[in-house]
Amino acid sequence: MQTTHERLKTYQPAVLQELVSSVPKADVRAASPGELSPGTAAFSTWQARKQAKRAALEAQARAKEEAFYAAMKRKQQHDTDEREANFQALYTEVLDGLTKGGGILHEMQDVLDNADAVHNEQQKELYQQWNSQVFEKIQERIKQGMSRTTVQQLEASLKAASDEYIRASNTKLGVFRDVIVESDYNPLKSLNNSLKVPTGDLVNPLKKDLLKTQAEKALLVTPGSPGSRSSSNGRHSPGGNTLAKAAVRSTLDTQLWGEGQINATPYGHCIDETGNYAIKRPDPKGLAQTASHLYVDDYTPAPAPEA
Repeated sequence: MQTTHERLKTYQPAVLQELVSSVPKADVRAASPGELSPGTAAFSTWQARKQAKRAALEAQARAKEEAFYAAMKRKQQHDTDEREANFQALYTEVLDGLTKGGGILHEMQDVLDNADAVHNEQQKELYQQWNSQVFEKIQERIKQGMSRTTVQQLEASLKAASDEYIRASNTKLGVFRDVIVESDYNPLKSLNNSLKVPTGDLVNPLKKDLLKTQAEKALLVTPGSPGSRSSSNGRHSPGGNTLAKAAVRSTLDTQLWGEGQINATPYGHCIDETGNYAIKRPDPKGLAQTASHLYVDDYTPAPAPEA
């Protein structure tokens, strides 16, 4: 008998017959019509076990899913009930506040009343500071200035201004504000004799925030620059107690609105040498330089450029 490592190089019927005859014969019996073979029965048993296991796993998954949805539904119902309970409690509290004067409305009213009281107290404190630091000092300076002028002097000054106005109105066709000829009559002359009191040293508490911002900006300005307090032109910006004038657009002063006042100003470009209104004709060269060469027409072809 040959070993498993040997190979048959030629066909030998005697050796093949010996090998086949040495294998034990299985007990093969013909299966009856109602009886399965051992292999088929084992396969059927394996399939049945597999289906049963799959059914058990599916039932377990369905049970977990149903439990999850049931827990989620209970959680949603609990949240809904909790929100409803909170709403009913708040609604009852609001109704109690409307009918009995308590609850959240009462608390809100207390907060508003407290805020109003604090605001009024701040306003009162600011008024007291302004009254003592500004108003009383100005009144005292006015009293001091008035004490240096008698009633007779004041009456004489007013009478002289009135007489001068009557004389001018009787000798001229009219007295107009926009035309002032100082040699004939100056209605603003009486203002030179009015009482003036200095207020630049007074600190207004109502402008505290504005003055603080201005002082902080002044600290950031380099000395000698145009925005510094002492610039090259010799002008000084307002001190720490006076607000600087707001930067506004330059416009024509009302004192220049009168006839003959704007002949020598940049605003007189429509006035000729005689003082009459005349529109200045534009320079043709300037018009040629600023003329638009864009051809705006969607229906007609653009003309061909000149050679």
